[in-house]
Amino acid sequence: MSSTLGDDHVYPDLDRLLLDLERVSAVKFGDFTLKSGIRSPVYFDLRVVVSHPDVMRRVAGALWRARHPSARVDVLCGVPYTALPLATVISVEEGMPMVIRSGHGNDEE
Repeated sequence: MSSTLGDDHVYPDLDRLLLDLERVSAVKFGDFTLKSGIRSPVYFDLRVVVSHPDVMRRVAGALWRARHPSARVDVLCGVPYTALPLATVISVEEGMPMVIRSGHGNDEE
């Protein structure tokens, strides 16, 4: 299967991607407490990339390339909400099935 996101493990244009993330206000510097409770001087707000399709496609490509080289991927899971559009891009570009994890704790979905 031909990949449009690329098979290289190293993202060749990471500097440009990081600058574009900063340009669209997706990267923020300060003192942040993440959901995990860990404090970080950097925060990536990937919710804004959906408004910038080229940046979103390149973020999805970088995530795809960041997987372990020996990882076997049969299906992707998009976790609401931020990861869902990124998983969708990867699924479409790679021709890979995707499932969506419900954000709700009930069995009605």
